[in-house]
Amino acid sequence: MSLFGGRRRYEQQLAQEQERFREAEECHRQAADEHRSKLQRKKAEHQAAEENEACAVREFNEELEQRRAAYQGGDPASVERFLGQALEASEYPQGFQSGHRVAFRATDGSALIEIQLPGEDIVPAARGYTYVKSRDEMTALPRPEKERKELYASVLAQCALRTVHEIFDCDREKVVDSVVLNGHVTTVDRATGQEVSPCLITLSTDREQFAKLRLSHVEPTACLKHLNALVSPNPYELEPVRPIIEFDLKKYRLMDSMDVVAGLDSRPVLTQLTPTEFEHLVRQLFEAIGMEAWNTQASIVRGSPPAGGGRCPSTRRLGQPGPVTPISAAGPPR
Repeated sequence: MSLFGGRRRYEQQLAQEQERFREAEECHRQAADEHRSKLQRKKAEHQAAEENEACAVREFNEELEQRRAAYQGGDPASVERFLGQALEASEYPQGFQSGHRVAFRATDGSALIEIQLPGEDIVPAARGYTYVKSRDEMTALPRPEKERKELYASVLAQCALRTVHEIFDCDREKVVDSVVLNGHVTTVDRATGQEVSPCLITLSTDREQFAKLRLSHVEPTACLKHLNALVSPNPYELEPVRPIIEFDLKKYRLMDSMDVVAGLDSRPVLTQLTPTEFEHLVRQLFEAIGMEAWNTQASIVRGSPPAGGGRCPSTRRLGQPGPVTPISAAGPPR
């Protein structure tokens, strides 16, 4: 009986193990099918992702080539977008205001740039600090007012020169032939308490003229004078100058080509210029014909005879109209 009973148990166990094997085999088959299905699905997803990525790359490159072609062709919107991105990528020290506007005119390849300049508080009022041992405190050493004004004027000049340099430097295709730059500062007028945005620097230069400058060796304010820029005679007091060209995107794109002096056709008539603006304009006219010219300190003196036998015309715009007198009449008789 024990022999037959052992045989029966063996057969039962064998049947059970075979059933377990079939179940395990079925589970493995199902798992393998799921794995193959998942693998195929992932391959399809990967292939679709690759195709989408390739499509996105093609579209990006096509758009890039279209923008490049539009930029090279002088399309105003494309050039303005590119120059704006270049200025946005420019990093300034902490405390400097940011902001700019760009307009481009394809007919003569000129760009009109308007930038925000830092306020006068960018120059620290303290030149340094000293430690007072007896009081165990730090005492500020005030910076002289004259030095603050000179430093501020230099900072403004450097910002203007840097912006023009960045415009020409980023334009490797040489689409931009000339730049008109207006530098404004947004601040509060100490006299009225109102927010103002006077133009403190305005200049016009072309690529050839600017390329001759060695910016690492120039004195900023002297360089602006060399470029015949109009600079506020007292930027620390926010005394404005009239921009060579007022920023108006739509009008600027349609304006005819003009140089610094020819900008008069977009300004008010001469009688509407302030005395300072009129003096700067006359200085530009003389410098444009190769003569030496400069702006003198403001005074109420109406003029004096020139020394020696040369000609030294002194030009002012007075409050009251005066007689028309030839320049030759100001000198000694021949």
